[in-house]
Amino acid sequence: MLKLNHDTVDYVENENLLELLKREGYDSTFVAIEVDGELVKRKDFETFIVKDNAKIEVFSIMGGG
Repeated sequence: MLKLNHDTVDYVENENLLELLKREGYDSTFVAIEVDGELVKRKDFETFIVKDNAKIEVFSIMGGG
């Protein structure tokens, strides 16, 4: 199981962060991700393999001025 923004979601073995975001309905273009307290760079979403019991925080990036 994974914690995603305080919700519990299923763990999928060998799933990368980008696949998880898509599965959960997030647009990876406009988010920042923290896994277990560490920021993951957008360029690494496709290669970052999510581990079971990870705590993932997704932050929406909003424009404004």
